[in-house]
Amino acid sequence: MIVLRKPALALMASATLMTAANSHALPFWGDAALHPVIWEDGYKLGLGLSGGGRTRWSPGLETGFEAMVTYFRVRLEAEGRDPVTELGARVYAVSPLSLDLPFTLKLGAFVGYHRLEKQNGYASVGGEAQASFTLPKPWGLYLQFSPGYLIGENSQGIFRLGLGATYAFGKSALELHPVKPPPLAPPPAPEETKDSDFGSTMVPLPEPEPYVDPDRHPDPLVDP
Repeated sequence: MIVLRKPALALMASATLMTAANSHALPFWGDAALHPVIWEDGYKLGLGLSGGGRTRWSPGLETGFEAMVTYFRVRLEAEGRDPVTELGARVYAVSPLSLDLPFTLKLGAFVGYHRLEKQNGYASVGGEAQASFTLPKPWGLYLQFSPGYLIGENSQGIFRLGLGATYAFGKSALELHPVKPPPLAPPPAPEETKDSDFGSTMVPLPEPEPYVDPDRHPDPLVDP
C-alpha cells in the first residue's frame, strides 16, 4: 500500500478523489499506463505500471492523480547493488493546446512523493506533456513524457515515459464524444389536392376575377 507522507499532496489527492465521486457534475476518466523509466546509471531501464484518474474543470484545465510502482534491475557493470522497487504517487495539472494536430497536446506540471526500496522518501517535481488520441467511446489513448527531479537525501533526475488508456465514466463519454443536434426540419410544403379525373396531384389556384368588357353598353336591368 502506498502511503502519502506529504500532507499537501495527500490533501490534493483527496480533493481529486472527491471530484471523482461527484462525476455527474464534472467529467471523470479512469486511466492505466505502462511506463519505461530512466533513473541512475547503475540501473537498467525501469518498467512500471500506474493507475489513477483525471477530471476536467474547464476547457483549459485538466487535473489528475496517479499511483505507480516501478522495478529497476541492476546493470552488469554495477554488481553488488540490489534491484530497486519504487512506489510513488503524484498529482498533475495540464492545459490542452488549440493546435491543428491529429491529437490533443497537453502541457503542464506535476508534484509527487516516491519511496525507493531501502532508501528515504523523495518529493518530486517536474513537467508533464501528454498527447491524447480519441478512440471509439468511452475509450481514449495517450502518450506521456514526464521529466522530473527527485528531491531528498540524494537528489537526482528521473525521466518517465508512458503509454496509457483512459475510460470515461457517466456523462464523461458525452464530453469526449458530444452528440450533434438533429438537423432542422424543412419548411412545410403547400397543401396539394388530387385531381380524381386524371389521377395527378395539383396545387389549387386562386379564383380568377370576373371579366368585364369595357366596350359593353350598360344594361339598365343589371347595371345601375
